[in-house]
Amino acid sequence: SHATDLAALIAGKGTAPGTGGLAQGSQIYAASVFERSRDGDVARAENIISALEWLIANNVQIANLSLAGPRNDVLASIIDLPVMRGITILASVGNDGSRQVAFPASDPNVIGITAVDANKRRYAKANIGEGVDFAAPGVDVAVPKGDGATYRTGTSFATAYATAIFARKLAEGGNPASVDTESKSAEDLGQPGFDDNYGWGLLKISGCKK
Repeated sequence: SHATDLAALIAGKGTAPGTGGLAQGSQIYAASVFERSRDGDVARAENIISALEWLIANNVQIANLSLAGPRNDVLASIIDLPVMRGITILASVGNDGSRQVAFPASDPNVIGITAVDANKRRYAKANIGEGVDFAAPGVDVAVPKGDGATYRTGTSFATAYATAIFARKLAEGGNPASVDTESKSAEDLGQPGFDDNYGWGLLKISGCKK
């Protein structure tokens, strides 16, 4: 249900109050990168590379990588290719409570997203470090389930919210959002300016005052 919940947070039309996606009307491209193994489901680098190539071929403008793991040099060496071709890549910083952001969010070509709760406090298990760029809601967020809702927590779900915000801004302005542009409108949290807990702060939707 992980990927389904992410898609719902981006563009779903939930029937329960508060479960509609932030970027309804967006077109979702789903690329499966996980394989079953004796150690559980694993996202192999070659699968992620193939998925990014497929997204490029389909002119997708924003890629959500709500997955986290150790650095992979092969994937890191080609990740700048889709970025150069106009894809904005967002990834979750990880939920290990580590003082090091997980890959691929730690890559300088990727926008790393952490999770905050309704009081704008960082999720306690979210990784921290230089690779955190922005924060988004990711603690007890409501996602559609049947005619009601269920609640999810983690940096993956914050990344889905961030993806929806970037998609809305792309639709409104015609240009992809970026770290440079969003750092000017994000709500500063934690220490003044950039910090390892919240990055540049909480991403905001146009007209949102909270």
